[in-house]
Amino acid sequence: MQTYYPLERDIREAQTFRDYLTVWWMSWSGKLVSHNAMRLMEFVGLLPKGTWQVGEALKVAGDSLVKGGQTKVRTHRISYFRN
Repeated sequence: MQTYYPLERDIREAQTFRDYLTVWWMSWSGKLVSHNAMRLMEFVGLLPKGTWQVGEALKVAGDSLVKGGQTKVRTHRISYFRN
């Protein structure tokens, strides 16, 4: 089982209810609903300006994590070291 399977948008790999929600959220319809809702809330003033741009960047990052996982590139872990 891959660590990126909920982000891959494959409903057959979902194991829990939260996985089903994540799979839908990462599908084209889930992205359409969430990003348009975010844009509307930003326009109304419920969210600060720039939230939609951050959402777009995170959408690209999620797709890139899936591609990295599929090609066996380790991009999902960052280590922080303190001097």
